[in-house]
Amino acid sequence: MRHLLILLGIAISLNSCSGDKSNRIVDNLIGTWTLDSISTPSGGFFANKDSKTLIFKNKTDYSYEWWNGDVGNTFTGKFFILDNPKRGLKTLTCIPDIQISGKDTIRIKYMNLDIVDLQKNRLILINETKWIDRDSLPSLIFNEVQIYKRKNTNQRGKRTSLLK
Repeated sequence: MRHLLILLGIAISLNSCSGDKSNRIVDNLIGTWTLDSISTPSGGFFANKDSKTLIFKNKTDYSYEWWNGDVGNTFTGKFFILDNPKRGLKTLTCIPDIQISGKDTIRIKYMNLDIVDLQKNRLILINETKWIDRDSLPSLIFNEVQIYKRKNTNQRGKRTSLLK
């Protein structure tokens, strides 16, 4: 029984340390982030031509807005940070609210984004792996890198990572 209590105490300690890191990351995410540029399958980057904005309102609520010309939408929901040591990166998971329109229930796709870097004014995320089919060629495996910049901030500082 004593050994079980000791193991339980160790497990609680490890979880609370991991939770503290995630809480610090969440605190640093709160604010409005606009998509600045994204990677291409060829390895280059290009400036974002349509508008995408991630807004972390507090420690659990988010809003995702996108516009491409006169077409766009806004999704709201809950988010959390998963710290899985086997992945090597912390994963930001955004789960949108279910939308009900008349008799239809609309389930918007979850967003799972790995956090590569988080600074005061810059957030780098990697999107889920995509397979791009090509005629008579093997599919391309592609992980889109998204670079967001913090909007409406007067903070200037060193390029210090806020992930730690």
